[in-house]
Amino acid sequence: MAIELQTHARCLVKEMTVEPIIFLFTLASLHHPALQALIYQKVCLMNFSDKICSDLRNENLTAEEDVVQTEASHWFMYESFCFEIPSIFVALFYGTVSDSWSRKASLLLPVIGQALSVITYIINVHFKNSHVGYILIGRVISGLFGGWITILMAMSSYLSALTTEKTRTTRIAIMEGICSLTAAIAGFMSGIILDNTSFIFVFSLTLGIYFITIMYTVICVKELEQDKQNRKSNQSVTTTKCSQFLDTATASIRCILKKRRFNRRTHCFIIMACMFTFSIGHQGKYLVKKSVNNKRDTKNKYTINVNICKQMFSSA
Repeated sequence: MAIELQTHARCLVKEMTVEPIIFLFTLASLHHPALQALIYQKVCLMNFSDKICSDLRNENLTAEEDVVQTEASHWFMYESFCFEIPSIFVALFYGTVSDSWSRKASLLLPVIGQALSVITYIINVHFKNSHVGYILIGRVISGLFGGWITILMAMSSYLSALTTEKTRTTRIAIMEGICSLTAAIAGFMSGIILDNTSFIFVFSLTLGIYFITIMYTVICVKELEQDKQNRKSNQSVTTTKCSQFLDTATASIRCILKKRRFNRRTHCFIIMACMFTFSIGHQGKYLVKKSVNNKRDTKNKYTINVNICKQMFSSA
């Protein structure tokens, strides 16, 4: 029995193709707490001096802390909108990119977008007293390239096309398990790394991870043979790739908007609205944690416990 399990595990490791991408992409999410902290810091510097901001945990500065938290919460909301809204619309067309042009492109573009956004964060750190609104540029870039929404979609699409019915469920379950476990690890590491280094180090580390992810995708991930054959057959019917893209994109929109029995179209819209609302609310959790951490001085322990518990329950 043990030998069979070892053999099965070795086979799964050999067959892994896109799983390292989701591992690296999720691991790079350790920069998100640093981004939130950077927003918090810039909001403080816009309203108060360096001296006050460096001592904001002081019990005598509760009024200043409330001002910063209130304004920061608004910027957290703006940041979320700048990412969520573009990524939702872009995700509608990424399936078209994957089917018409390249599955590898649909895996690469979100990573490239994340890398570009991290570069803007490094620039914002360098210009310490710049307006906090410049951070939104990076979030818009990330949203326009799809972010985590499209990378998960592209991963699932690639695995569905690559695997057989016998192995598909196992491979997708492994992908989701890697995502949840790595998110917990990233949450564990983020506060510790930021406390002992700097914003520049955290963002540079994240940029390095994204670069490794891009290189791995370019070198190790191959286009599927059945996709190449399908595209060749489509090219014989469709005159240009541009027209093929537009036709597929139009078909995607029609698929979303078409009427369905038993009000299922309405159900789809409600589900999308729920996901959007959840994403917006998910961004607000950091402000609550930040407030608790400032008053109890338990930043790392609280953040670690919240992230680990969240990932455990989401995986269950």
